[in-house]
This record gives sequence, C-alpha cells and structure tokens, in this order.
Amino acid sequence: MVDHALDFCRRPDPGPAPQAPPIPSPQRLRFSIGPEIASELERAKRHLDRWGQRGHGGHGGYGGHGVIKG
Repeated sequence: MVDHALDFCRRPDPGPAPQAPPIPSPQRLRFSIGPEIASELERAKRHLDRWGQRGHGGHGGYGGHGVIKG
C-alpha cells in the first residue's frame, strides 16, 4: 500500500484540470404552506435552534428510536 502511495506521489504533475462549463443558478421553487404546516415548521425551527445552543455537535442527541432527546 505504501509503495502505491509513493508511486502516486512521484508521478509528474499532470497540469491544471480542464475548465468545466458554468452551472446555471438553481430555480427557486414556489409553493404555499398551510397554517398547520407553518406552525409545525416554526416549532421544528425553534427546537433545532435550542438544540444547537446546547452544544449538540452531532453526538448523543438522537436516541435511535425516532425520538430526539433534549
């Protein structure tokens, strides 16, 4: 494995990569949300904000059974 890595590092520089064509900007999707869904989205947003403030950096917050511990 080390031999392969060293061989790779010893290869001459292939030069700059060719330029890819520009990607168009994404299209903004428009849709309407009912009041019940809007209130659920706000509740979820507040929960995520609160969860982030507690320092849950991706560890220990999810209980693994569909329940988020808080």
